[in-house]
Amino acid sequence: MKTRNILIAFILLVIGIFNLQGQTYHQGVPLTFVPATLQALSNQSHVRMSYGTMANPGQTLGYSTTNNKTHEIITFSSQDQKACLDGIPGVFLNTMPPTDILPDWDEEMLGPMRVMRLGDAQQYGIGYGGGGEGFASSRITYHFIPDSMSNVILVYFAFVAQSPGHGYQDNPFFRIDVLTASGQPAIPGAKNSHFLVNPASKTGDPNPPVNPENSIDEKDYFDCSSYSSKWTQWLPVAFDLRNRIGEQVKLQITTQDCPPSAHWAYGYFTARGFRGRIEVEACGDDDIKLTVPKGFDNYVWKCGGVPLATAATNELMRKRNVNETEYTCDLTSMTGAVMTFSATVTYYELEPNFEYSMATDSCKYDVWFENTSVLTIVNNGGNSPQEIKYVEWDFGDGKPKSTLVAPKHEYDNPGVYDVKLTLYDNDKKCVKDTTIKVNVTPLNPCESTDTLYICEGKFPYNDAKYGHVFNNNGPHEIEFPKACASGCDSTVWVYVMDNLPHCEGHDTVYVCKESFPYTHPSGNVFNTPGTFPIMYEGACGNGCDSTLHLRIIEVVPKVTIGIEGDFCDEFTAELFTITESEVASYIWNTGDFSDRITVTEPGQYSVTITDDNACKANNHFKVPACLPNIVLPTAISPSDQNGINDFFYLPQVALIENAEVMIYDRFGTLVFYSKDKNFVWDGSVNGKPVYAQTYNYILFVTDYNGITTRHTGVLGVY
Repeated sequence: MKTRNILIAFILLVIGIFNLQGQTYHQGVPLTFVPATLQALSNQSHVRMSYGTMANPGQTLGYSTTNNKTHEIITFSSQDQKACLDGIPGVFLNTMPPTDILPDWDEEMLGPMRVMRLGDAQQYGIGYGGGGEGFASSRITYHFIPDSMSNVILVYFAFVAQSPGHGYQDNPFFRIDVLTASGQPAIPGAKNSHFLVNPASKTGDPNPPVNPENSIDEKDYFDCSSYSSKWTQWLPVAFDLRNRIGEQVKLQITTQDCPPSAHWAYGYFTARGFRGRIEVEACGDDDIKLTVPKGFDNYVWKCGGVPLATAATNELMRKRNVNETEYTCDLTSMTGAVMTFSATVTYYELEPNFEYSMATDSCKYDVWFENTSVLTIVNNGGNSPQEIKYVEWDFGDGKPKSTLVAPKHEYDNPGVYDVKLTLYDNDKKCVKDTTIKVNVTPLNPCESTDTLYICEGKFPYNDAKYGHVFNNNGPHEIEFPKACASGCDSTVWVYVMDNLPHCEGHDTVYVCKESFPYTHPSGNVFNTPGTFPIMYEGACGNGCDSTLHLRIIEVVPKVTIGIEGDFCDEFTAELFTITESEVASYIWNTGDFSDRITVTEPGQYSVTITDDNACKANNHFKVPACLPNIVLPTAISPSDQNGINDFFYLPQVALIENAEVMIYDRFGTLVFYSKDKNFVWDGSVNGKPVYAQTYNYILFVTDYNGITTRHTGVLGVY
């Protein structure tokens, strides 16, 4: 345990060396953690590279491209000669992970695989051996904020170290930590927040420590005696940050040489982020396919919480069953931590279809396509139509395809074209297409007639539809642009007739007094009541002008408040409103909405009424505070046990805000004290009844008017 504590203290020291302040955070877990160049990596403000020296382990140095290759990006796979396999010539560690452990690495989305080599520069001959000043610690830290779309990390790593034969606390190590912004473990449990590589128990340490932390020190290492090195093959470890969505998190990877004699150590790693859920494909009548990322030690699939008898792989195939919608998968990482991903299966049915029509807004071979496809979700026997979001159109003429739901397409020539519509579900997992022959007809000029009825006396008449000024009745020949069904221009004969009459109307509005000047919906402003003419252009049903005779009536509502009951007698009364208006609503300053309220406290009360015309009136009423009548007894008689005059207390507490009472015996000793206005004293002293005694009391009373009075007297207890 002592050895382990020393190791932990040393690791915490290293963490302290590399602690970063003021770092920016990437939104979401990055899809990839290693770009093509160090320059590209150092330009990302959420990444920090650093290293320390054996001579001064407390020093933290900023990263530069001249730091002797403590950080190096590998863009193509090669063999690491220091990680050979004893007894098998020509077998070495590859500097990139094998494809069978990658999480379906999609180069189109993630780009080519890149690997970071993280470690000291001694393997390049800088400060090697003999107490040299090599780089003892190398580190890279990523800062990010997990979100709903990216919240799980998979790290792939390999480790190579010279075998110094030291104890566990002095051995080279490789460590992966997932931390909060303050440096604490981000995931509960030692197996969930970090991963430690330390081969001490395989290098002759006679008493390897019991290591409860998550590590591979109990797993086999490969030996390369040519370089006195031990190394691990590529391994994946995963970290679940779904409970840290929206929080600042750090992924911190550290390689440490051995402190005593600067034996070298370095590691390779790459990492990616993804969404912690099951990906689902459930299309038409096909079997459904459920997948989770590769790179985990074990997979346990369940449907509706019941384990399925299936191979422990990252993929599950099931027969289509719309009653099976809830699936989970327990994924066990190399750390031993178990993550549970879930999915609600959406069963899609796709029916692609469309209609088309020639456009009439241009003299071109333009065709409008109306998408009449049907996209349906089928779950537990119910059908739910969905909005169509993702399609692809092939118009059959060799021009670029379109992803608009309802596009317009221009053809160069008339003819018959095979148009293909491809329909996708809203998760872009399912796809189905249909092909329809579209007949693009030739363009033809045309001629038409129209009759235009206008209002009496409107010549000259400027018609917006035709963009033409008509000066008289009769036929008028004009060129009407794009009037043909083909979109071409047309000759239009317009017959004009000015035989539509004007019309009149009447209206009355009620306007609150305080609303003057009043703005009518017509835009006219009126300062006084009265009757006014308003002319509306085109307001008649036939489109002609109309005159509205508007009558404006001023409304001045009033309200008063009355009271029923003697407040100081009953400590309650009713306030009620008096008005001659038709009231639509009441609002008191107490929050009540009725025409009368009950009051139990003195104070200022007010009411606002709104009448049927939305006009308001208000008034207020003051209920004065009552003065308490303090009448106290000169004696109490609890000893006769007749239930009469057994207690000393304060009457009329309803009129009292607070009180303070002190009762003294004849020697001046305080025997009773209270700051409760509802105090009751039965003559007891120290919890025991004492009779045939006299006492002096002092009483301070503050009423609801804020007036404090002092009362004193002698009280006998019998």
